[in-house]
Amino acid sequence: MMTAKQADNKAVNYERYYLLTELTGEMLRRAKTIFEEYRAQGVVFNGSFDDDAWDITNQIKKTTLRFSPDAFLFNRYAEKWLGCSHRCFVDGIKTYTIFNMDIFTIRGIRENIVNQLVKSAEKPCEELVADKHLIEFLK
Repeated sequence: MMTAKQADNKAVNYERYYLLTELTGEMLRRAKTIFEEYRAQGVVFNGSFDDDAWDITNQIKKTTLRFSPDAFLFNRYAEKWLGCSHRCFVDGIKTYTIFNMDIFTIRGIRENIVNQLVKSAEKPCEELVADKHLIEFLK
């Protein structure tokens, strides 16, 4: 389903990468655990992993990540070319995002990952623009 990376350079300056061929229950649990770690650190400061939007901060700026594409447009277009449900897609974006939180800036996460993937899910496949994160997400 996607390639996801999580930098883990907090203690000993190394990076860990995860290859996700499908969104399994184990990967979703891992993503939720990482989400809770970010929440405990104050990086994410709202409800839960399952919320359709997360409020995040880098201690300087705050932003909201909105994960849910328009359900009507998703069902009309993306469900056909993605082959997964709206819920599965949203969980996939959240997992991809949480595994990339240490790698990209807050602006990069919002504009280049979340917004791009959500916009892509609201279009027919003929209108998609090859984007680095879309390609990584769909691998």
